[in-house]
Amino acid sequence: MLSGALLVGTSVRTSLRALALERLGSVEQVITSLGFVRESFATDLESIERDTDSAEGYESIAPLVAVEGFVTHQQSGRRASRVQVYGVDERFWSFHGIDPDDRQLGRNAAFLSDGLAAELGAVSDDAILVRVERPSAVPISSLHGRRDDVGRTLRLGVTRVLDGPELGEFSFRPQQGLARSVFVSMVRLQQELEQSGMVNTVLLGNRVPETSDEGDPDRVARTESAVRRIATLEDLGLSVNAIPDLETFAVESAAGLIDDKTAEAIDEVAIAQGLRTEPVLTYLANQIRNGDRITPYSLITAMDLSVVSSADISQASDTETPVVLNQWTADDLAVDQGDSLTLEYYVWEDEGRLVTHEALLRVADVIPITGSAADQTLAPDYPGITEANNVIDWDPPFDVDLGLIRPVDEEYWDTYRTTPKAFVPLESGQRMWSSRWGRRTSVRVFPAMGTDLDVARARYATALQERLDPLAVSFVVYPARSLALEASSGVTDFGLYFIYFSFFDFFCFFLKLLLNMKIQMHHSVILLHRVF
Repeated sequence: MLSGALLVGTSVRTSLRALALERLGSVEQVITSLGFVRESFATDLESIERDTDSAEGYESIAPLVAVEGFVTHQQSGRRASRVQVYGVDERFWSFHGIDPDDRQLGRNAAFLSDGLAAELGAVSDDAILVRVERPSAVPISSLHGRRDDVGRTLRLGVTRVLDGPELGEFSFRPQQGLARSVFVSMVRLQQELEQSGMVNTVLLGNRVPETSDEGDPDRVARTESAVRRIATLEDLGLSVNAIPDLETFAVESAAGLIDDKTAEAIDEVAIAQGLRTEPVLTYLANQIRNGDRITPYSLITAMDLSVVSSADISQASDTETPVVLNQWTADDLAVDQGDSLTLEYYVWEDEGRLVTHEALLRVADVIPITGSAADQTLAPDYPGITEANNVIDWDPPFDVDLGLIRPVDEEYWDTYRTTPKAFVPLESGQRMWSSRWGRRTSVRVFPAMGTDLDVARARYATALQERLDPLAVSFVVYPARSLALEASSGVTDFGLYFIYFSFFDFFCFFLKLLLNMKIQMHHSVILLHRVF
């Protein structure tokens, strides 16, 4: 009995281990990113591997797009949620030792895992709809995050149903139950997600697979070191752009806001190089009001007001914020220095709702639209706004009252585009508009006078890239194989588990035997009583 229980336990462990390895295929480690990175990231990694020429290097490397989606079987209407959608090309199949010519994925083709096909009742030549969420560098839970129409739907034809040995059970994350996945053309998925030439996952295969069943911290550390060498500022969603007219360059984030840790690194690098920085926070206000006069939908920049005005800027009171208006806005509102205004703006709160706030302003100065006050680059890239040719064509992720837009507003946009109409102190703007995503939309960095701007920008960008840790900002490296094997073994010793069951069965048998003996003895006593 005991040997049988141990045998069954060993068999269970072996089966779970085999399933874990089948799901991984040739994967040993996986590199993922919170955002999308250059597809050439994988090529750069291969270059490092060739340079090191290590016997412990990777046998193969394959980039792919991995997202979660919602699949509908068109014929039956059956649906499946939380499906793993993989955008792959020939490199994925070659990575797993499969002839890519036998796995051609056309633009409108899809391979389904056996488990997903069974759930949907789908077979070859059936049509499916795959809906995936379009990624955005701008956080959805921020003011300019797209909360509507974030999905993209792909209409595809099922050309193959994959069983386990054909990677139908592929998954680089430990999971329970049958794999529910769909494989589509990487190029098609990239286009639908508006991420052409970009990926978010890189698979690493071990050159010595028989040694990779156990976790190897040194191998993970080597991969992390490679990621640190390869990752660029672009991969981290950052850019350093020269502004020649103002003899400065700006550090910006694709997210629209720079988080506090990154902002700290930006300042540290500048200090180390003896450079002056100027934090900037630009925001879109709904209205600036003076009585019945309204200037709608204005970009306002919070920064050091001495950059744009030589006036003595001081806080008028605890309830009013000093504001510097450009001449166009002052004329539009019919105000001058010392007048009071009301500012109305939206704030997206963490509870998931848009709230209108108001602030009182006092006009501290009126300035011409020249120099720093004419800088269109103070505004980040606001999707649906900055690329529009007309104000009437704005399409932000919140309601816009088109009835407020006048011909003069269109004229301003045609002439000045994203030039701010007003400026407030940095601390005041951050008090009104900062969020958990950050308190700056950009940081201006000023080289020393007489320094070549391009040289200073390149030197600063290189130092900033070295200062930021990609693994703390965006990337994750994890040993998929060792984690999967650890999950398959679990914390339960299946041999002892079945031994316990065996003892339980024996105990139940013994109790039943005693009960039967008790019943028989009881019957005997009754019989003797009747006899005597």
